[in-house]
Amino acid sequence: MTKSNSIKNFFLKVLALFKVCSFILFESRKIKKAEVVFFFPFYHTGGAEKIHLNIVKALANSNNCIFFTGNSSSNNFKSQFDLYSNSYTICDFLYRNFIVKRIFRRILIRKLNSSKKLKTVFGSNCFFFYEILVDIDDSVQKIDLTHAFSKPDYGIELSSLPFVKYLHRRVVINEKTFKDFEELYTNNNLMQFYNRIIKIENGISILKTPIMQKDPAVFNVGFVGRWSKEKRPELFIEIAKAVKSNFSEIQFFMAGSGMDSYQKIIEDAGITYKGEIFDEVVLNEFYESLHLILITSYREGFPVVIMEAMAKGVVPIVTEVGGLNEHIKEKNGILIDNSQTEEKLIEDFVYKILDLNMNREKLEMFSHNAASYAQKEFNIEKFNKQYQQLLLVI
Repeated sequence: MTKSNSIKNFFLKVLALFKVCSFILFESRKIKKAEVVFFFPFYHTGGAEKIHLNIVKALANSNNCIFFTGNSSSNNFKSQFDLYSNSYTICDFLYRNFIVKRIFRRILIRKLNSSKKLKTVFGSNCFFFYEILVDIDDSVQKIDLTHAFSKPDYGIELSSLPFVKYLHRRVVINEKTFKDFEELYTNNNLMQFYNRIIKIENGISILKTPIMQKDPAVFNVGFVGRWSKEKRPELFIEIAKAVKSNFSEIQFFMAGSGMDSYQKIIEDAGITYKGEIFDEVVLNEFYESLHLILITSYREGFPVVIMEAMAKGVVPIVTEVGGLNEHIKEKNGILIDNSQTEEKLIEDFVYKILDLNMNREKLEMFSHNAASYAQKEFNIEKFNKQYQQLLLVI
């Protein structure tokens, strides 16, 4: 390590110590007023982050605190989280220096356990939440949320296993994750805790407006998501190239986070690059312009983008992974067998896209069915009620 790096690291450690002292003196008292304390990794753009925000919004009439444990790549949802809660970014406390982490953890546990109002601590996708469970009084509910298993890569579903006995409830969003936990618990002799798992399906705000008919003069296909390994955006690019080689009038679009460094690859494939869309109005207008949305992932929970797109009458064509087959039914979308080679996957996607392009009556029926299903099944009222009852112990 160079001398300049050593000086920089020392300065950052001192700064982290200063921040934690400031937190103790001026901010930590707010914890004692909270009924629910959340632990989330990020507030940047993402499907999981939207669901976390919706959970916080569901408790809008109660006091709560949020601790963000990671470095977010954007401030996209930060102002909304702040609107409904007291929020703190604590990655400097956790990862800068062991002593700082130890001081922060001790103060946090003390504040949580001395609170007379605290009902629940709730975490999702952050290991620090599991680390502190053993020290939190059992009079406080301890609940986590698993959006999906990360297999074949595996992640926090495995690292959280030693802490399962401290959880009063585990929330999953679909039947697939229920079954994944059953297998995992069986293999690790934890089935005595399996009955603590409950399902709460995701919900989004949907305006009850007339379903807009799609423009028949064009045919637009979209990908909305982050550029990441499991999403396989490169598969979408290959699908677009295969379609456009013979049907150049079909337009493809990509929007999402982490795509800037791939912009040239995207545009060289004849795809319109939209970048990361922060404005919800702009995002909804984008959905309204699409006829199809593709999910090319090799693993998923149940993507928020599918709920949002279907609500706007966009027909999903998706790999059959995660909980997608629990909602993508006959005549509201199309499932693609994910067990095939990538070449066969591309071939199947291309065939389904061209079939709907050439059969606009079928496309219109699917679009209407998708929107009707979304308005009936994805609306947020049930989601809000379930989380209010769970977290506030109504």
